[in-house]
Amino acid sequence: MRVRHIFTEGGDPSIVPYDEMEKIRKLIRKGAMEQDHNWANALDLVQQAYKAVNVERPTPSMEGAWGQYEDCIEYAVQQLNVATEKGVRDDSWKHLSSTIDGTWTK
Repeated sequence: MRVRHIFTEGGDPSIVPYDEMEKIRKLIRKGAMEQDHNWANALDLVQQAYKAVNVERPTPSMEGAWGQYEDCIEYAVQQLNVATEKGVRDDSWKHLSSTIDGTWTK
């Protein structure tokens, strides 16, 4: 599992600092358990967590930050699965996907 990558800070200037990544992970964990919010998918949850912490979503050219972003998406899937298994939410978040123009399809 690459989740540990989130916690390393190195020479890559694109890497998001540890404290901010912890805030993002906390928001993902809490957000997955929110009964009042119906996330479209794991990516939607991650994007909102980044926005709430005021961290720029990375591009693939930002190698360190991009790896952290991928780890957060994986973590969001795990947390949404936990919420689904606990009956906090249904599994509709698994069936929606984004199109290039930003619309959602099943």
